Amino acid sequence: MTEARETALRRLGEGDIVYADIADSGTAVCLVLEVTETAIQARDICRDGEFIFDRMTGVAPCPWQNNRLSCRITSVARLPPDMHDVLVRYHEKFVGRASVPIEEWRMSDEEIRAFGGATDIWEEETLP
Repeated sequence: MTEARETALRRLGEGDIVYADIADSGTAVCLVLEVTETAIQARDICRDGEFIFDRMTGVAPCPWQNNRLSCRITSVARLPPDMHDVLVRYHEKFVGRASVPIEEWRMSDEEIRAFGGATDIWEEETLP
């Protein structure tokens, strides 16, 4: 584990958004809910699932694969405040709701731009 990676993970705090790769299964955009000395608890903004990332490695079991696959934080790049706020509002539309009408899952143009722009930033600024 590189020192730069560990330092970046140690700087994370509640409300930050991270980008993670799920082994052989895509990516996750996660809102950090809580940080302890040993763990980063984060919820996927786009799906119903929580990750408990190891604070030193940034690796967590994937909740959708019965914890068989791992998920690894690949970027902690800070987003512009307006982009960050759009992603948090998107998350808040769904958190705690048992069911959501399909019409509400469609992203607005603003949400599409924010997710696209954020992905560009995260892919440009990856962790070692």
